[in-house]
Amino acid sequence: MITPVIDTATGPASHAGASIVERLLDELAQMPANQGVALRLINVLEDPRAGAQAAAAVLAADPVLSTRVLRVANSSYYGLSGRVATLTFAITVLGFDTIRSLAVVNASNLSVDDAPPDFWARSAAVASGASLAARNVGAAAPEAFCAGLLHDLGSALLWRADPDGYRAMRERSARGDTPLPVAERLAYGGTGASLGAQVLAAWHFPEAVCQAIAGRHELSNRQHPPLLRSLQAGLVLADQIGPFADAPGLAATETLRAALLTPADVSRLVPQVRDAAEALVETLVS
Repeated sequence: MITPVIDTATGPASHAGASIVERLLDELAQMPANQGVALRLINVLEDPRAGAQAAAAVLAADPVLSTRVLRVANSSYYGLSGRVATLTFAITVLGFDTIRSLAVVNASNLSVDDAPPDFWARSAAVASGASLAARNVGAAAPEAFCAGLLHDLGSALLWRADPDGYRAMRERSARGDTPLPVAERLAYGGTGASLGAQVLAAWHFPEAVCQAIAGRHELSNRQHPPLLRSLQAGLVLADQIGPFADAPGLAATETLRAALLTPADVSRLVPQVRDAAEALVETLVS
């Protein structure tokens, strides 16, 4: 359980945020099951000398994570259904960034019942949208997928670590009391985005991915790094796949423009994001 930090300063409370990040990491380290395998896998993937065979050797020790990796590699998202039979091939197909992301998901042990409502569907949609938008701005699609899949990790960890307090905070924000990022900063010393980025940085994720996740609430412009523009566009595209989605507002339109996406591009991409997200989420939650 996290004790909220009440901070009335105008900027982020860096010392408080760091303390909460340490507590979130401690909680993850104490969780049961085969998280040790996931964390060892993350360490192996950091080694530039390591190859797919070395990663597969570690991954094989966790049947649940291995099955998830194989299912994602064989999903329609990658167009190789039924053709990926070995972990080494699966790692080659998915790439180290995606494998690292799946390892974090496994280490975090975020089940459907243990995460915010629609967390998995939303994460899959943003990952799909960001990876598609990446091609437009010259970002690496695997990094964009990684940033999209993990963009809300911090909020999910807060949801589990402070269940009553964080749920109440989200409900108040939904009523219009205080924007959620502002409420998170006041209570915890950082937003879900910034705290999630710090957790990932502590796990030695690429700096560009951490910066994109930390900056996802910033106003979009074409001067932002390509990966951040991809992630922000992915968030907007994900908003468009629901049955009652409204046309993008002014801020969302500017985000799409920053990613060099025209209305025609959006019309073309939204069905692709929807189909990819539906295929992907089934592999993540089962």
